[in-house]
Amino acid sequence: MRIIFPLAISGLMFFSCSSDSQNAGGNQGRNQFPTSVSLKGTISNANSDYIILQKGGEQGFIPVDTLSISNGSFEATIDLDEPGIFSLMHEQMSPLTMVLAGENISVSMDGANPEATVIEGSPDTDLLMKVEDILEEYMEKERALQSTFTEASESGDEAAMEEVRNTYMMMETEKKEVLKDLIRNTETSFTALF
Repeated sequence: MRIIFPLAISGLMFFSCSSDSQNAGGNQGRNQFPTSVSLKGTISNANSDYIILQKGGEQGFIPVDTLSISNGSFEATIDLDEPGIFSLMHEQMSPLTMVLAGENISVSMDGANPEATVIEGSPDTDLLMKVEDILEEYMEKERALQSTFTEASESGDEAAMEEVRNTYMMMETEKKEVLKDLIRNTETSFTALF
């Protein structure tokens, strides 16, 4: 069975970002490029004095800036030629992925409780989080199917194995439709180009 990595969705979003945003009906009223955006944030319970800002690209994420944490706050102005996928890296947390598409962003992080992270100001980041939630839900279902398939395989139950294969194929089709509907119904997102 395939394993879906969160970077796959980041890749999807990145390639959508690199499309011509001028022709997107869902981008009417959005910022024109090039533009600059403000990224401001707070972090509590941090063990280090910096956060690394990375930009997603064809070669993965590459560092573009180191943001100093002063009195629990950090900020940066980011010049954008087009919408893009970025992440914030802090040694205590998993990378925090976000979409910068012209809106100013506010981030609140807690090094002791990464689940309490809040990102505000980016409808595209909200969409990315919804997509990641859907993918995680389906990954759990896939793990359960994998377990069932393994049991059937070990016992030589061909009928059960075929049933798991069919269930998996239906689930993949369903997942694709759920994701397409989500993106299609999100008017403010440049990902609707995809």
